[in-house]
Amino acid sequence: MSEQNQETPGQQGDPEGLGDAGKKALQAERARAEQAEKQLRDVEAALQAEQDKHAETIKSLEDRLTEGVALAQQAVAERDRFQVAYSKNVPADLMEFLKGTTPDELSESADKLMAHVNAPKTPKPDPFQGSSGNEPPANPGRELLNQIFKNP
Repeated sequence: MSEQNQETPGQQGDPEGLGDAGKKALQAERARAEQAEKQLRDVEAALQAEQDKHAETIKSLEDRLTEGVALAQQAVAERDRFQVAYSKNVPADLMEFLKGTTPDELSESADKLMAHVNAPKTPKPDPFQGSSGNEPPANPGRELLNQIFKNP
């Protein structure tokens, strides 16, 4: 039996040795294989198209998520700025001068800003007021009146 199952290399795949029924079966099998391969290529192309479509959707969603996170971070930073400004009584028109990204940094900046805003305002000295220890500047009209009334 083992001698009958052994094929020589020249006989393997030789359709001439099959006969008419074997040839028809071989042609039918080849047609089925070709049709299966075509279906496989079609399914693979459809799968690739779906994967590309999903990849675009995923990319779009990732972009939207990144944008949403950035907006949320901006909103939190703005909220912190307003909370610190409110708690430190910073006037609304001076809020733009608050520096920092964390509440601690903003609080420190607000303290410095309010120290300058609430600094005591002393008037500048007027050199003509008060005694300076010197004689006042000469007034020619006054001198003339003194001469007239002293020397009658």
